Amino acid sequence: MLSDAHFHIKQTDFYSLLKDESIFGILNCDSKAEFDQHQKRLCKDSKVILSAGIHPWKAGESDWKEMETCFQQVAVIGEIGLDSIWCEVDMDVQMAIFKQQLAYGVTHKKPVILHTKGKEKEIAEIIKEYPNRYLVHWYSSMDHLDAYIEQDCYFSIGPSFATDAAVKQVVEKVPLNRLLVESDGIEAMNWAVERDIQVGNYVEMLTNTFNYLAKKKNIKIETAIDCVKENLDFFIWTGNENES
Repeated sequence: MLSDAHFHIKQTDFYSLLKDESIFGILNCDSKAEFDQHQKRLCKDSKVILSAGIHPWKAGESDWKEMETCFQQVAVIGEIGLDSIWCEVDMDVQMAIFKQQLAYGVTHKKPVILHTKGKEKEIAEIIKEYPNRYLVHWYSSMDHLDAYIEQDCYFSIGPSFATDAAVKQVVEKVPLNRLLVESDGIEAMNWAVERDIQVGNYVEMLTNTFNYLAKKKNIKIETAIDCVKENLDFFIWTGNENES
């Protein structure tokens, strides 16, 4: 069973593909409207679960009370974090909402998906104050990786694995039992490979990432798929040691 640890949906035909291909994954919701839409459109027997979080790009406009109703209904908080590269929201505003969500995750025992763009060092220090299970989504810095590995974080391999040195470093340095695979959605795949990707290309693209992981870890692709699924299960539901 293929898994996708973090993704967004804008295409209506994506929902049926997820069901048809039995994809196990975490679908991101960054607003109450998006949460309601995904809940309505996901097939009843889908293996996809929802996460909810106030993205740093929306830190200045989101309604906490409205989003809290989503937090109460999901198993995972995120994606949340800080961004000094692609975001113009005041950093104090980002920081306040980030820490509020971290505290919620700890209090309610819900794991967290992190967005760390340009603030990798700071976030590695901050999460020490909020012990939890963390998934560092598509880590794209050559620096500070060890600070997250030392805290037993999970990492998801993004679709830029073929060209991004930071993603390659994650695969090389992070233990197999803390690695996941993500697409980040069709638009992110387009951006990563610089060509037009459609919903019909999704499974092939995801499989390519698993092939890369298998090759780098010197295991069969079937083993990589099974290990990553087990890792995702542990991240979401248990947090127990998962020795692969």
